[in-house]
Amino acid sequence: RWNLEGDLAGEGGAIDVHAAGLILELRLAYEDAEKAGADPGALRTWPACVRKDSLTKADTLEAVARAMGNELKASPLGDVAPVALGQFCRWWSKASKTRNPVELQEVIWPALDATIFPEKSWPAVQAQGIWAFAQFATQLWKTSVPTESGGGHAEALLVGLFEKMPHGVRLLLEHLRWTRSKAHDAAEFAHRQLIESLGGISLQPAAPVGKKKHGGAPSVSSTVDAAPARQLSDETRLAILTSLGKHGLGRCSGIAQRQWQEVLLAPLSPAGVQKHCATLLASIPPRVKAESDDAAKGSGIGGAALLMQLAQHPRAPDRVVLASLCLLFTNGYFAPRAAGQGLCYSLRAFGESNELKVTDAAETDFVIPVLRIEKEADGTPGTEGSFSGHTPWRVKFWAALAAINRRTSPETAMKYGTSATSAAEDDADDANVPILKTFATHGCLSDGSMWLSRMHEWWDYVSETAPQADTTGSVASTPPKKKSKTNRDSGLQCVVDLDEEDVAVRKRALELCRNILREPEDESSMKPRQRNALCTLPLALALVLLQAEGEERKGVREGLQEVVGVLERLPPRPDPSESAKKQAKVKQKREEVLAAVPRVAAELFVESNSLVRIAAKTAWRELGEFASEETIASLCTSVAAVEEEPEDEDAAEKDADAAPEGEGDEDGEGEKSSEDEDEDGEPKSRLDKRTARLLKARDAEQARDAKAGPTASTGENDEDPDEVMLGTDEVWAHLQEGLDVGDGSLLEAFASSGLDGAEVTAPKQTKRQQRLRQRQEQLLLKFREIELLEVFAMRFADKRPIGVRVLHDLCGALLGAARRASHGVTEDQTEGEGTQSKKVGKATAVLRRLEGDLARRLADVLSRALKQVSRRSSLCAVAKQQSPEEWATQARSLLANGRGTQVAGTGARPLETSAAAIFWFCAAHRANKLGSEEALQDKAQADSGWELANELLRTSLSDWGSRKNCERWCEAVFGAFAVRGPRLLLGLPWAEQIRKSRNVFVQRSQLTLVATQLLPVLPPDTPGVVAFTGSFAELCAEVLEDSMAASVTLSPAQKQKVRRGALRGLQAALRAGKRKRSGAGRKQARRPDLAVDEEVAKRIAACVKRVMDALPGRRGQVYHLCLHLLRSLRATNADATGGKRKGGRSEAAASGGAAAAAESEGDTSSARKKRRRSGGGEKEPAAFSDI
Repeated sequence: RWNLEGDLAGEGGAIDVHAAGLILELRLAYEDAEKAGADPGALRTWPACVRKDSLTKADTLEAVARAMGNELKASPLGDVAPVALGQFCRWWSKASKTRNPVELQEVIWPALDATIFPEKSWPAVQAQGIWAFAQFATQLWKTSVPTESGGGHAEALLVGLFEKMPHGVRLLLEHLRWTRSKAHDAAEFAHRQLIESLGGISLQPAAPVGKKKHGGAPSVSSTVDAAPARQLSDETRLAILTSLGKHGLGRCSGIAQRQWQEVLLAPLSPAGVQKHCATLLASIPPRVKAESDDAAKGSGIGGAALLMQLAQHPRAPDRVVLASLCLLFTNGYFAPRAAGQGLCYSLRAFGESNELKVTDAAETDFVIPVLRIEKEADGTPGTEGSFSGHTPWRVKFWAALAAINRRTSPETAMKYGTSATSAAEDDADDANVPILKTFATHGCLSDGSMWLSRMHEWWDYVSETAPQADTTGSVASTPPKKKSKTNRDSGLQCVVDLDEEDVAVRKRALELCRNILREPEDESSMKPRQRNALCTLPLALALVLLQAEGEERKGVREGLQEVVGVLERLPPRPDPSESAKKQAKVKQKREEVLAAVPRVAAELFVESNSLVRIAAKTAWRELGEFASEETIASLCTSVAAVEEEPEDEDAAEKDADAAPEGEGDEDGEGEKSSEDEDEDGEPKSRLDKRTARLLKARDAEQARDAKAGPTASTGENDEDPDEVMLGTDEVWAHLQEGLDVGDGSLLEAFASSGLDGAEVTAPKQTKRQQRLRQRQEQLLLKFREIELLEVFAMRFADKRPIGVRVLHDLCGALLGAARRASHGVTEDQTEGEGTQSKKVGKATAVLRRLEGDLARRLADVLSRALKQVSRRSSLCAVAKQQSPEEWATQARSLLANGRGTQVAGTGARPLETSAAAIFWFCAAHRANKLGSEEALQDKAQADSGWELANELLRTSLSDWGSRKNCERWCEAVFGAFAVRGPRLLLGLPWAEQIRKSRNVFVQRSQLTLVATQLLPVLPPDTPGVVAFTGSFAELCAEVLEDSMAASVTLSPAQKQKVRRGALRGLQAALRAGKRKRSGAGRKQARRPDLAVDEEVAKRIAACVKRVMDALPGRRGQVYHLCLHLLRSLRATNADATGGKRKGGRSEAAASGGAAAAAESEGDTSSARKKRRRSGGGEKEPAAFSDI
């Protein structure tokens, strides 16, 4: 018989945790045996403590819990948890007839909290307790037995762990927040272990301070493992989150908060999000102090900050998003008119009064509290009747509203995703919301209405409806049956004082938008997404009137008035019963009126931020088909136009001195400039005027400021009549007592001048610094203009004739930006004269970096647009928009524009994209001449229609050998044609041009291009490919022989490079002769052998042998290239003479000879390794497969 009762009591009456663990393990085995129907007689032989489950008694259980805590405290920090801990957690989490796990936690958790977190303990003891806290949570979740409903009793025990161990949770968060604490490492380890065990993710350890790579913060989670077998329920997640929030999670770092939100908030279901939203709304206090409330300022995880996060939750229903926006909007811009307690609004009542179904009758209503934000202690109000307490709510409101208008509503996505993926729902392991790749639902609720429209309805609702008093937590949400006349004085008061003009224009905008949205859907009306986009712009401007102040509000009002004027001129949709001619006339009138909307949207997008910018982009995207050609041309001109800077500062100063006074003064009060009016005398738009100013700035600099007045004389005999000579004592007395300012002395006034709110003037900038600053601002605006052109090119480039000009101007702007970004760099580095470039200032370096970013952005936009219009059907449609002469003129201008000396400094991407654009213009020219899509597909006409391409290629080849600093541009042009139309390069005089190259660098570059980019991609059945390969091999042999001549004045390094290039060209030619064409069929045609006669082959072999003999050692790339060529030439000669193979080698090789002797002499093991092919420049993938 076991004496477990005696073993349980250790020395001094303390509990032995190992004996307790054995008893608990035996108890689990006893319960399993009893459940399996074991013999009762056999079960009676078990120890009494096991049969009676004696450890469930309160006194014994508390002693075991304390002993377990002491055991964990005694274990080394970071060591493996004791085995008894896992046995204890398994026994505890499994329910039986004798124990209820939920009831046992009332005894266990308080005992553990008092044991592992004693009062006034040292940091080392606290670190050990924090580690024990994490071990308990981890073991309890891992060893628990799941049930059909979820994680069994483990979830209730985890909630009890965070709720009934307040000391442990508080110390964990305190030491996690305090990075200099001695227990911080233990807290960080426990935090990571809790996140990994509860969330099923693997966290990346935080990088040491000052050693972050790539300049970024560590990610929240580096890898996401497979989803855990058991997920926490929504109730458990919310309970744990509430407990953490009570103990200061909001004061931890942002990374720690995001990690807990990823584990506890992100997986919430829509019902869990609704429940959490209702809890947060109920927890907000009715009265808030502006200077101390954490919820209002958003410094904690609860309150307004968490409501803004819920509004952006991927599973948030529309009612949660609407409630969050209404709360932030109400407490940011409205205040009660009179004192009251518990003022609030019912979201259900608002929905019923505005034909919006927010909740069902069975669902809980959301109560939107109206907070009374008290002023500061000194009673100082803020701007425009508001004070600092409203500011945090406003910031979060605009951020949440902008984020929601950029995406599809989660409820809308789930509605579309349910019908699309209903068949696969049973097999789906993840219930993530499907993503809709469409802009049609952006900024809309699931019922099709817009968020902006609902915000204006809420504005009117709270202004006209009196808030209700809620002292019990419930609000009567039933509205009156008849809509009675409302009194605006009974509602809330807007803390922002709007002018009567602002209120009137907002009212007009709302009425016009309601009329447009109420139009029935038929063939004569606009599409729903176009109507939404048309109304989004005025609604956003009317709402931003609350945010703007001063001159900014004046600009918003002007923009709103302009949009309202356009909507007022918009004629109603034509009646279907009218004649077709009249309907067409009304439709044309509507299109003419709608053409003004994209222009206004472009101006607002470039000049505005946040919500107005989002609305302007939406209007531009959906109504861009109505945009006038003048608007598109103005954008293109603005992107391409830039003010050229003088090369040095002295020249800039001289130009500034030479400029007459008043010239270029845009802010002066002089006469109205002619650039502000068009030919008819009508005022130009802001975009046109800014474009005109940019063009004018090319020829004239800004005028010098008004000269300063005459300076005082500095002669030695000049005397100031007011000058007083004072001694040291007199000066001190003068500062203390004389010249009092207000109530203090001059010294006191001087000492307090920097503390009394005096404005600190910025250092004065020179003319050049001001111009550089202005150019930086212009470049930043160009990024927005490029974004507009990208949207237009992706949607309408192949549908409107102006799209061709957009592509041409984008390519020109790309080359110009690349040239300006590399200004002063390539010229000094490529000439090889040893000159040092001039030192560049910080402002100039920033400007060039911005130009480089602009060039790369333009390259991305142009590449995407070219792929869009390069489909065969799109190409045929675009080709008909211009004549062949116009296509040829544009292609020649692009080639000439890229011929600059400074284009190559920004890398290969801008050059390759520009070269691809030239190929596209040549393809469009050919499509226009052929006339039909069938002709493009006809293989018999594959070589016809390329006259323009042949002309440009011959011009580029001539420039490559004659012009300076044109190598990379010409190489990019030939690379683009080699990828898309390699057979066009066969007819070029490569041999003559390579022989006439002005230096060995150009010659080597041309050989490399033919060997690496042209020969490998040529199809084997191309006419003339055999003759071209043979002539190229002879040319490489000639270059190789010239490098061995004694009369060549080249350095050893240059000779080695030339030989390596020629040998690679010979290798490519031989490989091209033996390469087989890959195809879909099994039978592959072999390309004919290299077309060189026997004498040329012998000359090549002899020259290669001479190069190999001249090498200092049998190693390196040149040696291996020579060895490979000798073997290839011998095999080709054997095949040509019909020699038979002996043991895998030809008779010619077996008989000996110079080549065979050379190979046998240099046939080392390294020569048998895998051959490395030489790589050329970066290649762009074949994007124009249809061409």
